[in-house]
Amino acid sequence: MGEIFINYRRDDTAGEARALFNELREKVGDDKVFMDVDNIALGRDFREVLTERLATVEVMLALIGVNWLDAKDKSGRRRLDDPNDFVRREIRAALQRNIAVTPVLLKDATIPAEADLPEDIRALVFRNAFELTHSRWGSDVNELIHRLGLVAPPAAAAGTPPPSAEPRPTTPAATPSTASAGRFRAPLGVVAAIVGVLVAGAGGYWYYQGEQGREAELRQG
Repeated sequence: MGEIFINYRRDDTAGEARALFNELREKVGDDKVFMDVDNIALGRDFREVLTERLATVEVMLALIGVNWLDAKDKSGRRRLDDPNDFVRREIRAALQRNIAVTPVLLKDATIPAEADLPEDIRALVFRNAFELTHSRWGSDVNELIHRLGLVAPPAAAAGTPPPSAEPRPTTPAATPSTASAGRFRAPLGVVAAIVGVLVAGAGGYWYYQGEQGREAELRQG
């Protein structure tokens, strides 16, 4: 997904625009989000920068608050009625390119009626909108990101293996020596009896040898 352009009116949704800008930068990358205050260098003609960015971005988030439709300039004229109003110009450029333009509704705002908009941006009312609420801001922003396809949802992330049963522990195969020892191991009682017999036999043998020696000595004497 290419760059995201945040369109907003400062006296309507400046705080929300800043919060959304910061979260999007953190979650989709610093170089993926454009907002005029942060992304136009000092000394640059902001009209040229906006034109350049609007020619390449792939997503526009048009932030709409409760004062968006009827915001007025110093002379009391509705801002949207001015063809050179920057909010109107940006939306018009994005609609003409037919990129994804999402109205983002804030502070209980609603989509304006088609008749209430200048003709060159009336197509905005037919774009699928998304509501960001103060009480669910974090989860709403995550949902917005996923629905726009800016990042893959955790369950569908590439390379994530499907859940599987916990592997069973395996028992190492016995070596031939240990296997043989296990098959021919004699009971302990039998071993003890055999040892006893051998010891008794050895004792008798040496006793017999001793008696034979003494008898021979007596005969010689």
